[in-house]
Amino acid sequence: MRNHYYLSLFALALLLQNCGETGSALMNPDSSAGLGSSSSVATLSSSIDASSSGEIQSSSIDVSSSVVGQSSSLGASSSVVVSSSSTIASSSSVAGLNAQVCPYYAAQNVISCSEGMYSTKVIGTQVWMAENLNVGTLVSGAGATANQANNSVLEKYCRNDIATNCNGGMGGLYQWAEAMDLPASCNATACAGLIDAGNHRGICPIGWHIPKASEWVTLSTFLNDSVAGAKMKMKGTGSSYWDNSASNYDNLSGFSGRPTSYRYAAGGFEVATNYANYWTASENPSNGAQATHRFLHWDEKTLSVEFNQKQLGLSVRCIKNP
Repeated sequence: MRNHYYLSLFALALLLQNCGETGSALMNPDSSAGLGSSSSVATLSSSIDASSSGEIQSSSIDVSSSVVGQSSSLGASSSVVVSSSSTIASSSSVAGLNAQVCPYYAAQNVISCSEGMYSTKVIGTQVWMAENLNVGTLVSGAGATANQANNSVLEKYCRNDIATNCNGGMGGLYQWAEAMDLPASCNATACAGLIDAGNHRGICPIGWHIPKASEWVTLSTFLNDSVAGAKMKMKGTGSSYWDNSASNYDNLSGFSGRPTSYRYAAGGFEVATNYANYWTASENPSNGAQATHRFLHWDEKTLSVEFNQKQLGLSVRCIKNP
């Protein structure tokens, strides 16, 4: 019995010793007597250290490889952002010199732009501005002999180099390439490949465009060609209106054409009361240095048409996209 007693005590002592070593290992995972978890933790630690240095280690554990997968996703996301950014840049490029959206209030017949309000008029199936476009920085000095340049700045002429002569519906005067928002070289050569055959916006607000020659034909036909000009000329007296008798105009269309003069190709300005000249988006097919323009004359009832030098400074009337 006594031997059994001592054997039991000896077994109990061995059991307590083993429990103590195991408890020590659990309390100290870095101990060499651990359960194998210490080496896993060390591997994770080294992976984190390597990752923090900006290097991806092939020995990383599965969790690290899933992080790499997330990193690839972020890369894809980043490329999407770049793609979106390039799209914005492209859109900005398309938007051009006059990159504004002007709200159109059909019931009030106006559009609201940063430079002010423009009256509009529905004529037949078309919606026209009832005022000349007046946007841009004034090019002035010595009769405005300088051409409007490729400088990413929207430029305009005002009669006699006086900024206020562009106000009150008179609008700015633009060389053809500037009006079309095309390279200045297009004033001297054909640029048919750069013209949008649908709706070429040019310097008109977004949603509006420089009218094609055919759209002017539609307007003239609707108003009756023989008297279309008389129906388009605004009535009034004084130096801002037509130098002729009231019998030649009545503005029945509401187009409200006013004499605005024009800027000569070499600089200088025509007198104010004789002409209203409007660019079209159409070139002369047989002479690249010319474009089609429509004009009202003080002594005529028609809406006239001719080809002329693109370097002239003429008015711009925008028409709403269909």
